[in-house]
Amino acid sequence: MKYFQDYVSQNYLTLMLLCALAVVQLVNLKNKIKGAQLMWVLELIVLALTICEYVQYCTDTYEWSARVLYYKSAFVYWLFPLIALIEFYLITPFRKKFFNILILLPYIFCFIVVLLNLFGYENVFAFTDDRGFIGKPLRPVMILTTLLYILVLMIRSLSLLRYGRSLKLAIVAFIVFSSLLAAYLELHNIISGYSDEIAVINMFVYYFYLAAIYQHEVHVELFNKTLEYEKTKLTGLMAQIRPHFINNSMAVIQELCYEDPERAAEMMGHFGVYLRDNFTAIDSNDPVPFEKELDMIKEFVALEHADPDTRFVVDYELEVTEFMLPPLSVEPLVENALKHGIDRYKEGSRVIIRSYRNHSGIVIEIRDNGQGFEASAKVKLKESSGIGTKNAATRLKLMCGGTIQNERVDGWTIVKVLIPNLNL
Repeated sequence: MKYFQDYVSQNYLTLMLLCALAVVQLVNLKNKIKGAQLMWVLELIVLALTICEYVQYCTDTYEWSARVLYYKSAFVYWLFPLIALIEFYLITPFRKKFFNILILLPYIFCFIVVLLNLFGYENVFAFTDDRGFIGKPLRPVMILTTLLYILVLMIRSLSLLRYGRSLKLAIVAFIVFSSLLAAYLELHNIISGYSDEIAVINMFVYYFYLAAIYQHEVHVELFNKTLEYEKTKLTGLMAQIRPHFINNSMAVIQELCYEDPERAAEMMGHFGVYLRDNFTAIDSNDPVPFEKELDMIKEFVALEHADPDTRFVVDYELEVTEFMLPPLSVEPLVENALKHGIDRYKEGSRVIIRSYRNHSGIVIEIRDNGQGFEASAKVKLKESSGIGTKNAATRLKLMCGGTIQNERVDGWTIVKVLIPNLNL
């Protein structure tokens, strides 16, 4: 128990940092953050280094055998370059497997040299009977191997600038700078015993960077899936529109054929243009100029006027026309006003189509002086039994963030299409 208490006392800060990092990793374990596995290996290495330092303390304090120092030093000589090597594999590995294998050679050389030192070939270090350290010719092998990996890491990191990854470069620069600064300060006896803490702090910094990258990737993936879903949904809505328009327009022409064949032929011409423009808009799944939508509206109004008994009037008050909007997002609203708002056979029935710009964007109004709806009933504008009006609202929301508002003012039912500025 005394040994354990001494160990914890001497390495308390490092152990707490390691525990904190382990807890953070366990909490995010299910997220499968790329590179997190190597972080566990680094934590175990730092933990092993704290044990090595404690072995040194016990050997000096309790006069353990000098042979223990050989094994302790061998582990230190193996573990420090290994930290730098793993950081390289974690941060900037080569794309080609051959180079990643080649970069192992310096560490293998260091490992073998230190291993031979344990079996009597004392070319790296040795200890006297009273535990005094003796440096040998190959003593710098650990430092040189570690510096080599740090140098390769720095050079590889500079290439990140070409890919616009300045954030990762800043993280790497901090890790390299803090490691070199700690080594320099300890070498000159300005600080002592902070190598392990610096290593853990660097792991913290890079792990949080990995977590941030993971969250960004999850956000992008979710956005792409949502976008794909919305495109699929939009395609389905567009497919539903085709029979909707064809059925309604053909019904009008069918009635006219019995009463005025020449007029029916004229209406068929309008209907042909109407279908061509609609199918072109539907197939694109992209916003269209308002003038295109306006042409379709005028063709539809012409088809509705095919019945000679109709008395309604459609007026256009257009202050702005040069903007884009989702296809078939206004025409169904005009159709709704003509079929369910006004009495088309009553004198004075009127529909007004307005467009203007306000502080929020473009506003398109479809006004009709029909009976509308009772405000006290708290019901929305009566919609067509078909899907045109509902689909118009859906397309506006999916394609440009637009909305539709309904209100009743001074005997007029007003439907407003709002297209925000950011989509103009």
